[in-house]
Amino acid sequence: MGFRIDKNLIVLSLGMFTILIAMAVVMTISLDRMKSNIDRMNTVVHIQSSKTALVTQMVSSARERTLIILRMLVSDDPFVRDELMLDFNSQGAKFVQSRMSLLEMDLSMREKKLLDIQGKMTADIVPLQRDIVDLILDDNLNQNITSLFEVATPKQDLVLDTLSNLLSVQQKSAADALKEAGDEYQTAIIMLGLLALSVFIVCVMIAIYVIRHTTHSRSLLFQEKERAQITLHSIGDGVITTDSEGRIERLNTIAEYLTGWDNASARGELNTDVCKIRIENTKFGQLNPISEVIEYKQVISSEGNAILYSNDGGEYAIEYTASPIFDNQANVSGTILVFKNVTETRTLNNALAYQAKHDALTKLINRMEFELCVEVLINETRQTEHEHVLCYLDIDQFKVVNDTCGHYAGDELIKQLAGKFKKKVRDSDVVGRLGGDEFGILFKECTVEKAKELMDAIRQNIHRTHFSWDDKSFNVSVSAGLVAINSHSESLYELLSAADSACYAAKDEGRNRIHIYKKDDTLMKGRVGEMQWVHRLTKALKENRFRLYHHPIQSLRSDGPKENACEILVRMEDEDGNIVPPLAFIPAAERYNLMTEIDKWVVSNVLDRMNTNSDFFDKLDFSFSINISAQSLSNEKFLEYIEEKIEASGVMPSKLCFEITETTAIANLSRAQTFISTLKSMGCMFSLDDFGSGLSSFAYLKNLQVDYLKIDGAFIRNLADDEIDRAMVASINQVGHIMKIKTIAEYVETEEVFNILKDIGIDYVQGHYLGEPEPFEKLLDLTTE
Repeated sequence: MGFRIDKNLIVLSLGMFTILIAMAVVMTISLDRMKSNIDRMNTVVHIQSSKTALVTQMVSSARERTLIILRMLVSDDPFVRDELMLDFNSQGAKFVQSRMSLLEMDLSMREKKLLDIQGKMTADIVPLQRDIVDLILDDNLNQNITSLFEVATPKQDLVLDTLSNLLSVQQKSAADALKEAGDEYQTAIIMLGLLALSVFIVCVMIAIYVIRHTTHSRSLLFQEKERAQITLHSIGDGVITTDSEGRIERLNTIAEYLTGWDNASARGELNTDVCKIRIENTKFGQLNPISEVIEYKQVISSEGNAILYSNDGGEYAIEYTASPIFDNQANVSGTILVFKNVTETRTLNNALAYQAKHDALTKLINRMEFELCVEVLINETRQTEHEHVLCYLDIDQFKVVNDTCGHYAGDELIKQLAGKFKKKVRDSDVVGRLGGDEFGILFKECTVEKAKELMDAIRQNIHRTHFSWDDKSFNVSVSAGLVAINSHSESLYELLSAADSACYAAKDEGRNRIHIYKKDDTLMKGRVGEMQWVHRLTKALKENRFRLYHHPIQSLRSDGPKENACEILVRMEDEDGNIVPPLAFIPAAERYNLMTEIDKWVVSNVLDRMNTNSDFFDKLDFSFSINISAQSLSNEKFLEYIEEKIEASGVMPSKLCFEITETTAIANLSRAQTFISTLKSMGCMFSLDDFGSGLSSFAYLKNLQVDYLKIDGAFIRNLADDEIDRAMVASINQVGHIMKIKTIAEYVETEEVFNILKDIGIDYVQGHYLGEPEPFEKLLDLTTE
C-alpha cells in the first residue's frame, strides 16, 4: 500500500513559507519607514532652517531700515536721499514678505505669540519711522526728528529683542524635534525586532493549527455544501444553473414551479427549452440571457417587462439577472440565472399608471393626459398640413341635478354622458374628462365644419336623453366650443382658453348650442373683455380701490323711525379715480370666482368702520344689510371668516343683516340653512332677496329662518298697472306676516307705487324714489375730497 501525499498538507506548507516571506517583506517595509523617519528629521531641520533664515532676514531688514534713516539724515544730496528712500521701502517689503512667509509655515504657539507681539510693535514703530523719513525728505531737520528718534530707537530695540527671542525658540524647537526623531528611530528599530519575532512565532503556530484541523475542515466544507443546496431550494427566487454550453444543471424549487419543469427532467436540456422568456406586448422573439452571458462574459439584467412562459401554460411577470461563473483561468465554466416573480407588483404598477392617466369615475383620460394629446397634435401640425379640432363641452344646468338629487345622481349622469361621448365619436378621436361637468374631445384629422357636424349629432343625441333619478326626471343638454388646431395654433394654453371661451359663448347664447371660435367674433371679444376684468379686479383688491355705498331702507309703519335700515353696496374705483358701477364688474367676478374675495372686502371694511366709529353706530336704531354671493355661500371657509371678523370687531351682531337671493338659497339649501342658523345664533339677521322669482318660493320658505323677505323687483316696477303683480305682492306680504317675517319692497321708483305698497301693508320700502345710493362716509356726515 503506497503512501498517498495529502495535497492540502502541501498547500499548507507552501502557505507557511509564503507567510515567512511576507514577514521578510514587512521587515523591509519597516526599514523603509525608518528611512522615512530620517527623511522627516531632515525635513524638520530644513523647516527650522527656513524659519531661522526668515527671522534673520526680518532682523536684517529692521536694522537696515534704521541705518538707512541715519544715512538719509547725514546726507545732503537729495538724489542720494531718494535712492535711500527706495532702499528703505525695499527693506520694508523684504521684512513684510519674510514675516508673511513665516506665518504661512507650521508655527508653535510660542512662535505665534512672539510674532503677534512683534507685529504689534512693528505696527507702532513703522509710522514713527515714516514720519522721520518724511521730515528728512522735506529738509525739516528740527527738534521733532530728535524726539522721534528718541521714541523710535527703543521700540526698534524691543522689536529686535523679540525677534532674537523668536530665533532662540526656533533653535530650541529644532533641537527638540531632532532629539524626538532620534528617539523614535531607536524605538522603531527595537519594535521592528520584536515584531519580526512575534510574526515568526504566530506564523508557526498558525501553520501547526491549520495542519491539525485540515481533516475537520473537510467535514465542515461538506456540511456547508449541503446547507448551500438546502438554501438554494428554500429562497423565494427562482435559480437555474447551467454549464458553459447553456445546458441546465440544476433548478431550485421555485424555478421548478415557475418553469413547469422538474429538476430531473430539465437536467441536460438547453436553457431556451426550459426557460422561455419574452418581452411583454412586443414582437421580439424569445430572449436568451444565458447565451448573452456566455458570449459577453458579463452580468445581464432584465430590461422591459419580461414574461416567463411556463411549460404548463402559465405566464409570470419576472425580473431576472444572469451571471457568469468563471474558473481559475477566467473562462466561463457555467452560468446562474436568478429570477423573481413580480406579477402582482407589475399588475399594481400598471393599475397605478392607468389611474394616473384616467378619470376614476368615467374611465376616460384625465385632464393632464388630454392636454398631452393636444400638445402632441400641436407639434404634429408644425410638420404636416393636417388639421384637427379641439372641442370643449360643458353639461348645461348640471348643478340642478347635483343639488336636487345629490352627488350620486350627478356622478351617474356624468358616467352615462361619458359613455355616449365615447360611443358617438370616431375610433381615431380622443375623449377626456377635464373636471367636474367638463369634457374634451379631439377630432383628429378633421376640419372645423366636419367636427361641427359630428358634435351636433352628439349634442342632439344628448338632448334626447332624459335622466331619471328616484321620482325626478331631467332634460339634459350640453354646450360646446370648437377651435381648430393647425399650423397657426400657438400654444396649449391659448387653445384651451379659446375652446373654453367658445363653450361659454355657447352658454351665453342660450345653452344646448355649439360655438366655433373665431378671433374677430363679437362674443369672443366680450369674453376677452370679461377676462381682462379679472386682472382689473385682482389689482383693485390688491390696491384697496373698492368703495362702500349705502342705500336707505325706509319703514312704512306709522310708529317706526323714518329710516331704520340701509343696504350696503359696493363700487369700484378705476385707476383714474372714476367710480365703476357694479353691473360692469360683478358678472366677470362671478364667472371667474372672485366674488368671495369681494364679499370678504365688504364684510371686513363695514365691520372696521363700525368698530372705529362705535359711539356713533351704537346710537343708531337701524341695521346694515350686506349681500352674500352664491360663491361665498358655497365656500365653507367664508362662514368661519365672518364669525371671526364679527368676534374680533366687537360690533353688535344685531346691527348686521345678511342678504341672500332666493335662487342662491334654494340651489344651496342645506348650506344656506347652516349659514343662517350659525350667524343667527350669534344675533345676526337675514333677508331673503329677490323673493318670488323661484317656482317653489313658499315651499322652501318654511326651511329658512329669515327675518325679512325682499320681494323681487319684477313684481314692484309695474305694480300700479298690473293687478297680477299687485296680487302677488299682497300674497307674499300676507304669507310673510303669518310666518312672522317682515317684508321689504325694492325698486320703488314712484310715489304711486310707494302709496300702493303702504296700502298693502308692506313693512319697508327701498328704491330711487327714497334716495340714491351714497358713499358710506355720508352716514357719518363726513366730506369727501
